[in-house]
Amino acid sequence: MFPHFPSLKLWKADLRRAGVAYVDDAGRQVDRHATRTTLGTMLQKAGVSPRAAQDVLRHASMSQTLRHYTDADAFDVAAAVDALPDLTGNGDVSNPEKLSSRAANA
Repeated sequence: MFPHFPSLKLWKADLRRAGVAYVDDAGRQVDRHATRTTLGTMLQKAGVSPRAAQDVLRHASMSQTLRHYTDADAFDVAAAVDALPDLTGNGDVSNPEKLSSRAANA
């Protein structure tokens, strides 16, 4: 998008003009890594494969993309588990009491 990343002085001036604090009340900084983390998180939330996100972010390893450039707090883990298919055959994996004794003891 840009031929080069803006200087820190210009970056902070642009943030001020946009009404965005460089450091928020929680101590988080809006630096180049934060913008890349936002991009990585948006890619993952959009369903882009981790391998494709690695290429977009131009990382040497997928672990760098996943460990440092995606915000794990942005994902609903419970909803992800709820989206898994029912493998018990009884249609309700959320209530262990409804599982058959064989499935519950497996």
